[in-house]
Amino acid sequence: MMKTQRLITTLAGCLVGVTLWGCAMTDDKDNALLSGPWHVDYIEGEGVIDNSPAHYQFGEDGQLSGHASCNRFSGGYELKDGVISIGELATTRKMCPRALMEQEQRFLAALKRAHSWKEFSGLMYLYDESGAELLRGAPWTEGN
Repeated sequence: MMKTQRLITTLAGCLVGVTLWGCAMTDDKDNALLSGPWHVDYIEGEGVIDNSPAHYQFGEDGQLSGHASCNRFSGGYELKDGVISIGELATTRKMCPRALMEQEQRFLAALKRAHSWKEFSGLMYLYDESGAELLRGAPWTEGN
């Protein structure tokens, strides 16, 4: 009965959200591994600008949000069979110093290519489809 009710709730949510990005079906175990906000320390092997506010969070509701370095972003994601699929991301349009804007573009491009992840020693790693490291970071706390 509980699984049927959960499926009905999920399907109803999909009908409402299908025009935004589609239905985000997530595995609770996978979602638990990704939960919490993550600070970005490295983008494709390069360190980020000191005191950068770049961070992201995969929400249990299938929404991805965060701060890309200069602008805030949000969008949908799906977890299926251990694979992350990220939909289109909307961002605010604030201008910042060139270095932060360039870092933001690298971060968003890397995030869109995320395919898998691993949490190891308190750090989160996101990888592309070939297994190359895209992003690495520690848990985000205000004031990072």
